[in-house]
Amino acid sequence: MRSHRFYIEEKLEGKEKLSLSDEAILHQLKDVFRLKTGDKVIFFDGGGMDVVFGIEMISKKEGIFVREKEGKV
Repeated sequence: MRSHRFYIEEKLEGKEKLSLSDEAILHQLKDVFRLKTGDKVIFFDGGGMDVVFGIEMISKKEGIFVREKEGKV
């Protein structure tokens, strides 16, 4: 399965759990790529930090993501 990579403004350094309410990103993940709980996604913060997160919960209004053990890409 291909990994999808998304820019977010929030700094990822030390983040174990991430909560997003950006409806454009959530729409892409949920409706365009059809990702669901358990799938993985890469977020990057523009500061050279790419981090793999697993989807814990995703809806139209909120997504909760948990950092994968391997951490950085």
